[in-house]
Amino acid sequence: MVTVGSLTKGKNVEFELSSTKKGLSATVVITENKRKSPVLVFSMILIILTLILSMYLSRHMSIVVAFFIALNIITGIMYAYDKIISGSTLIRIPEKLLHGLAFLGGSPSALIAQILFRHKIIKHSFQIVYWRIVSVQLLMGIFFLLYIIKYQQ
Repeated sequence: MVTVGSLTKGKNVEFELSSTKKGLSATVVITENKRKSPVLVFSMILIILTLILSMYLSRHMSIVVAFFIALNIITGIMYAYDKIISGSTLIRIPEKLLHGLAFLGGSPSALIAQILFRHKIIKHSFQIVYWRIVSVQLLMGIFFLLYIIKYQQ
């Protein structure tokens, strides 16, 4: 018997059945190629969109504020897009990309999008990672404020 590919979770297979002395047997198994994760493509698109929006907004405000506003707008759009296509066969936004956007500063709009679109709010593993990110951001903010207060005096 020749093994052409390996079966993994998420692969579709087609096979032909034939009768043998022991019962039915799959004689020809054809596996489909598993789709590659589009993390790199989505990441590049998000970086470009965030930079373009940041540059536009920076005409009217600080570049740091413009970056965070742009990042939160892009984060909200990505959550909305992922929710819209969640029931289809289109390629979804990978969770690690959604978490990456939250980690970089998009956590406020990520929370709003989760509530508004009712997206990823029941998935326990996603919520654990999200709230860890928010906790780290809050701790970093507290330490930053304490640092500023200490050296302002």
